[in-house]
Amino acid sequence: MLWEGSGWAPLGMGDLLDAGQVKRAYMKANLLVHPDKVRQRAGGDEQVAIADMVFDALKDAWGAFKP
Repeated sequence: MLWEGSGWAPLGMGDLLDAGQVKRAYMKANLLVHPDKVRQRAGGDEQVAIADMVFDALKDAWGAFKP
């Protein structure tokens, strides 16, 4: 879903076995797709739009998961 060269590596289920691992993955993803951070890294309009949508989806998912 993210653009090529975004720096994201897919996670397996083994990477998300406990709440601490989920939180670390969430924080890493959050920093990677934060729209302001994407702009700072000279992301184009399409990348910023994708990042904004993914960022919102991450916030919603974290709100549903939050232990």
